[in-house]
Order: sequence, then C-alpha cells, then structure tokens
Amino acid sequence: MPKRTIGILMLCLFAALAFVGLRLLTVLYTDLLWFGELGYRDAFLTMTLAKSKSLLIFGTCFALFIGINIYFARFYGRITRAMAFEVVVDGEE
Repeated sequence: MPKRTIGILMLCLFAALAFVGLRLLTVLYTDLLWFGELGYRDAFLTMTLAKSKSLLIFGTCFALFIGINIYFARFYGRITRAMAFEVVVDGEE
C-alpha cells in the first residue's frame, strides 16, 4: 500500500476518533453540569469513576486473556504448509 494511502487512512481514523472523543466529553460535561445543578455532583462523579474503573479493569483482563490465547495458539498450534491460491479456491477461474 502506498504511503499516501496509509497517511490518508490514518488521518481518517484520527478524525473519527477525535469526533467520538469530543462527543463523549460533551455528553459527560453536560451531565456533570446537570447533576451539579441538582446537587448530585458527587453521585455522578462516583458513578462515572466506577464505570471507568470497571472498563479499565475488565478491558485489561480481556486483552490479557486474548493475548495469552493468541500466544499459545501460535506457539502450540500446528504449522500448516503454504498452499497455492488455486488450491485454496479449488482451481476455479
């Protein structure tokens, strides 16, 4: 793939992540102001921190589980021989 195409894809990915991140921050800030106005700012912060910590802990556990599975699958898995493309698709043209 040409470097220009990779650069454009990376820029699009960054723009999409920035849009989603800004949207998330906007929603959190609006909710923070609303809960603060009702006098439940501490409850909102506690709830948000609990959700964030759960995401971080379970996300890390999931990533470790998947990483360990991939490691063992690559280490202990059978090595297959490389096949020509024609063999894979039954020789159809």
